[in-house]
Amino acid sequence: LGRKLGPYYLYYIAAFLLFYHKRYMQGLIVIVNLGIATITAFPGIVISVFLFGLWLLFKKVFDKKEWRESLLLWFSIILYVGLFSSLFGNTITSVDYGKVFNLENIFSLEKMKTRINIGILSPIQMFVIYLPFLMVIFILLKKQAIKVLNTQYMILSGLIVGGSLLAWMGVYDLMATFQVFSNTSQSCINVVIAILLVYTLMKSDIKKTIAIPLILLPILYNFYTPLLPNDQYFSNRTGFSKEYLSAIKTSMDEKDKPLGVYFKHESEYTNYYLKYVRLNVLGAYMEYIKPYFTPLCLSVYDIPKEADERLNALVEKEVETNIFYQYVLDKRKENPATTIATAQLDFIEEYNIQYAVFSEKASIPEGIQALAKEQFIDKNSGEKFIVF
Repeated sequence: LGRKLGPYYLYYIAAFLLFYHKRYMQGLIVIVNLGIATITAFPGIVISVFLFGLWLLFKKVFDKKEWRESLLLWFSIILYVGLFSSLFGNTITSVDYGKVFNLENIFSLEKMKTRINIGILSPIQMFVIYLPFLMVIFILLKKQAIKVLNTQYMILSGLIVGGSLLAWMGVYDLMATFQVFSNTSQSCINVVIAILLVYTLMKSDIKKTIAIPLILLPILYNFYTPLLPNDQYFSNRTGFSKEYLSAIKTSMDEKDKPLGVYFKHESEYTNYYLKYVRLNVLGAYMEYIKPYFTPLCLSVYDIPKEADERLNALVEKEVETNIFYQYVLDKRKENPATTIATAQLDFIEEYNIQYAVFSEKASIPEGIQALAKEQFIDKNSGEKFIVF
């Protein structure tokens, strides 16, 4: 299981097992804790747990006492996350959400159209993705496959998907909030589909000598891919040439814990998402080649402003967290005439930066070029890698 999505699967599988044995309150406790374990799951979990408690009360699975306990559980997750945010939210990475959740933003006609498109098209896209699996299940077993899944678990899964979709529709224009929907809902559906597929293959007329290898095949594949050489694995995933990554790996093998930086051209910061320099980094393959630090953006002063004042406030907050941005401010306190080019060179020398990555459009300053001991150019992307 991956570090990012692994927790989702563990919580969903645990909840399924509890629901399968009709231990609904314990299952709800597990699901609520998922909303605490990862904040991207929180919005969808809050919505789904509240509605699911009402559903169990309506179906008389819960009596009023149990429903009040589920309501208390619902309040507890909101209280915990709210308390945590109030105590630790005042950091350099915090955002003025008052500018995000204002009435003008919520009821904007243009944004409402986008929200409607998300609400309609996302479920359709998801259905198309899972259609081949559903066809296999229902062609082989028809309605028999549903018996393995407790009805209440199916309802909760549907509410989680719907709740996370509603949450994404509300905050879609914030950075990477698609994960509120994608991470929460897809992992939930994957668990449901996996259980149905295993049940289908084991209960159908297909011989177990065929069914078991079919079940194990995707598991073995996931174990195989990380065993590939790092340069081949990342080349397969990103499109960088294997020769380029191999050359970088050979050069970096001599270095213990190399620190790196990257540069982009001003024209490449075309939208709000690309201006988040901690997420959209060059040289991300270093995580596989020589894991230590993610390369730091030194072209942060070239990022243009957003026309939307609200989004621009978020971009400025992101830019201000950049170490090099703060470095320049400190330099200019000592010497107001300090240029960005001078600060970049000083930063590289002062912190013993050992490599720099340049996008195809980004030019290499003469001072930095003079420090280069080796230089590699990727034939696919035009990206340049300099070793100091």
